[in-house]
Amino acid sequence: MTKAKVFLITAGTYSDYRILGACSTRYAATEWASLYPDYEIEEFELDQVPAHPSGHQLRSVRMDSDGNVVPIFGKVTMVCEPDSNANEWKQDAAYKTPPIATMWIRVWARDARHAIKIANEKRIQAIASGQWIENLRQYDTK
Repeated sequence: MTKAKVFLITAGTYSDYRILGACSTRYAATEWASLYPDYEIEEFELDQVPAHPSGHQLRSVRMDSDGNVVPIFGKVTMVCEPDSNANEWKQDAAYKTPPIATMWIRVWARDARHAIKIANEKRIQAIASGQWIENLRQYDTK
């Protein structure tokens, strides 16, 4: 069975990103988009729910090397868009005085408390394996 698709005509990036139209066929989307310069056509399957553990949301957590949660836009954790980056983490320098090394991680969790627990376990693993970097000179903190 063929899954239904939608073709979105989009333009811009970041805060300028916008959806100009939606079509049921690539042909119609191409015709529609030809009216606009610098367009893109994005294709999505309809009704496709991302794979996820039941009762969980993808949450982003930021934590320092001591296990302290660094708020993200004033929140302890943030619900974020599902993508393939779940359970992967990266490090950066928090813009504080002085800057501190932090990790960002996205995890499937039941709630904020559960997300922090998982992030803390990943932090401990990163430190134990030598992956955690404390030398902030490796980061561009501008």
